[in-house]
Amino acid sequence: MKGARRVTLSGGEPLAQPEFAAALLEQCKDKGINTALETTGYVKRKFWSRYYHLLICFI
Repeated sequence: MKGARRVTLSGGEPLAQPEFAAALLEQCKDKGINTALETTGYVKRKFWSRYYHLLICFI
C-alpha cells in the first residue's frame, strides 16, 4: 500500500473550521485512510454528528 494510511487532525483547534475539517475527513474516508481527531471538543453541537462516522479515534 502506498501513500497515507492514517491522518490525524490536531491543533491549534481543528474544529475552529468545522466545515473544512469535515470535508477533509470525508475525503480521507472515501480513500480508505483511517482518521483521528485531537480536539478540545469546542464546536457547535450540530457539527458532532458529521464527525462520528468519519473517525476511528477521538483524542
